[in-house]
Amino acid sequence: MMPLLHNYVTIDTNTLLSNPKHLEILFTMCRKVLCGDAGEDAECHAAKLLEVIILQCKGRGIDQCIPPFVQLVFGEINPRGQNQRAPYYVSSGCNCRPVL
Repeated sequence: MMPLLHNYVTIDTNTLLSNPKHLEILFTMCRKVLCGDAGEDAECHAAKLLEVIILQCKGRGIDQCIPPFVQLVFGEINPRGQNQRAPYYVSSGCNCRPVL
């Protein structure tokens, strides 16, 4: 499913951003994966999807979404020590410089 969602975010960004509910749905999907028992591969895909959203939509009105994205990834993956790549995925959010 990740390739499909990645294409949606990168190819049809205008449609994604046309309704705030679309971002909310993607965030909810990622939260369910990251907070559940889906396994490290699925967690990596969810974190990567959040990174892609941040990078693709940078400067397009998603600044309010970045803190929850970062909080979710660091709060659910990194403290368990299971995924050493989580900080790299979230670094995109730290480098986008939104007004928070």
